[in-house]
Amino acid sequence: MASREVCRLIVLGSTGSIGTQTLEVVEHLNGLRARGTWPTRYEVVGLAGGKNQQLLGEQAAKFGVRDLALGGMRSDVVMEFSRHFHGRWRAGIDTLRSIWPHITKELQGKG
Repeated sequence: MASREVCRLIVLGSTGSIGTQTLEVVEHLNGLRARGTWPTRYEVVGLAGGKNQQLLGEQAAKFGVRDLALGGMRSDVVMEFSRHFHGRWRAGIDTLRSIWPHITKELQGKG
């Protein structure tokens, strides 16, 4: 596999245990990249999470993510979230399908 300078990632389930650990690994590897000991920088371009909108918003801010998908959320929670997050996001059962065109553009470097 050829080495890439930048690898774009979408993390599905980012607020769960595997998703949070994935983001910790991304942060660690990017730290190694900054010190010149790892060849690839990882850029998180999309996050999808369930009901923990606070953590999803924190992750988006920390990694500079503009595209989010929120699953299983009540409309009042969605409205509160919209006051704090100003990127592109969707909520409800079809969240991933609704942001997929934006995510694919980001992964291709056209976003």
